[in-house]
Amino acid sequence: MTAEEHIQALRDLMRISWEDDVAEATRLAERAEAQGATWRAKFHRDSVKRLEAMDKPWEKPMPVF
Repeated sequence: MTAEEHIQALRDLMRISWEDDVAEATRLAERAEAQGATWRAKFHRDSVKRLEAMDKPWEKPMPVF
């Protein structure tokens, strides 16, 4: 496996992990809303906003070796 393939694999893992985190926070927010727990729902919605605003290294150009 080349260095570029390793880097791409790591980027893919970071993206997948990030997507899982967003999905989980969204699920928790929806569950809290359904239970009427507005503070908890806001906490999870804010977590989604922070995740979406974060720097996403997998979107940056691949380094050249």
